[in-house]
Amino acid sequence: MAAQLVIFRLGWIFKIESIVIPAFLDAIAGSAALRGWLPVLNRLCQSVPPVFFASRLRAIRKKKYVVVATVCIEAFLFLLLAGLWRISGQQPRAWLPIVFFGIYALFFISHGIYQLSWNTLQGELIRPHRRGRLMGISDVVGTALALCFVFTLLVAWLEGPHVRFDLLFTFTGICFLLSAFMGAAIKEPEDEEVDDPSLLETVGGWRTPFADGKFRRVAGVAMCFSTFQMMLPHFQAYGRERLDVPIGDLAKFVAAQIIGTATLSLLAGTAADRHGTRWVLRVLMTTATTVPLLAMSFAWLPREIAGRWYGALFMFVGITPIGFKMLLNHTLEISPLSEHPRYLSTLGLCLLLPLVFSPLYGWAIDEWGYSFGFMVGAFCVGCGAVQTIFLAEPRRDAAPPSVFSDLSS
Repeated sequence: MAAQLVIFRLGWIFKIESIVIPAFLDAIAGSAALRGWLPVLNRLCQSVPPVFFASRLRAIRKKKYVVVATVCIEAFLFLLLAGLWRISGQQPRAWLPIVFFGIYALFFISHGIYQLSWNTLQGELIRPHRRGRLMGISDVVGTALALCFVFTLLVAWLEGPHVRFDLLFTFTGICFLLSAFMGAAIKEPEDEEVDDPSLLETVGGWRTPFADGKFRRVAGVAMCFSTFQMMLPHFQAYGRERLDVPIGDLAKFVAAQIIGTATLSLLAGTAADRHGTRWVLRVLMTTATTVPLLAMSFAWLPREIAGRWYGALFMFVGITPIGFKMLLNHTLEISPLSEHPRYLSTLGLCLLLPLVFSPLYGWAIDEWGYSFGFMVGAFCVGCGAVQTIFLAEPRRDAAPPSVFSDLSS
């Protein structure tokens, strides 16, 4: 499972959502309002389909087959996007933004089902006090591997008059295919056979988690943290438009983000195993609150210094995937084993709700500037930091039934 995560993460770095994808959209269209559609499509497409698929997933006896199938679909979509960019002559075309948004939506539909099945598989196979270790090891190894490619391939492909998005996306597709191969090698015992869900059970399954007070509290934190994702496409644009950072420096942003993610992931994973996910979520939410304020502070520095050091901000932007993983791990701990798919898919819906306003948020940045947008985002994430005080700590309560209940520690 760690090897599958490492290779998948390597491919993800070359299409990283906070840097490469917004830069690609700027290259083919370009406006804050259009960038604002990225987070809402991202979260909408990976949150709604899993709600309908969650009950069906419970009936599938080996979850790894869903993992493999969805990763293969993601690989095909990015290879297709690479081919279309090459066909276009690496120039903006009127049809390209429409096609891009279509591929982007299909990708995250597949990715949402992948995340649901992978986290369900993790809930079955990995003990709660080992999940942080799995996250930390995979992120550190993935980062060390990714940095080798970032400072060789990524830098070369981002420099020059034409950014080689075709090569970036081809590399992503190949890594996803290798990741699918590793996913097929995971040894998973077959689950007990259950009946296929009815339509009523599938549609109404989201009500079960919301009857749980512990889940409602983590859902509130998740919605506030989701506003941080809404800001992500605008950080790189802020650097280029306000601080005159050249597009070639995006490779430095990517390197800083993956170093930050790996470092913080190792620390967060170790702390979560020792002290619980609630403590880590408090620290992550507090840190996320400061990131947009830190971005604004660069405008007060001399332009040369600000442009040179702005990439350091992306070390803290790297908490985004860690925050989502911790929210998912916390949800796994507070939910019964048989209800993991429903709880996880319902959490995805909660992450979606704030992002419905992402296009409006982008329009507000166009109208009133980045400072206004970053202040609003910092306030919303700060509200989530306060809510972490009221989260349950499942490790102090009776543990829910699991496949490990009959094993010694």
